[in-house]
Amino acid sequence: MGTNPYKGKAPFFYLFLCPFEFTQKILHYQIFIDNDTPARQIDVFAKDDETALLVECTCCDERKEKNLNELIEKIISISKAAFTSINKHYKSGPKLKIRWIIATRNIEWRT
Repeated sequence: MGTNPYKGKAPFFYLFLCPFEFTQKILHYQIFIDNDTPARQIDVFAKDDETALLVECTCCDERKEKNLNELIEKIISISKAAFTSINKHYKSGPKLKIRWIIATRNIEWRT
């Protein structure tokens, strides 16, 4: 049994290994929210002809409990603006379905 070449990589790294055919994959994607709010960084953005995936990543060196309420509330608060911004940017074709993923490593979720 060999060593795992992906050991120690952040969770979002695995998205780049996923079998889906995305036309675009971007690390540290900046998304426009509105004129009064600075652009929001999304850890990973991937899209194909139908769907855009927005991935927020969080990890710890050692396994521990972490309250993710703040992260979930942040996602909820920018979801509508993210949907509008992404579909405005990619205006050709049908509106994209927007899906969020919270990728974690060594975290026991608490809410």
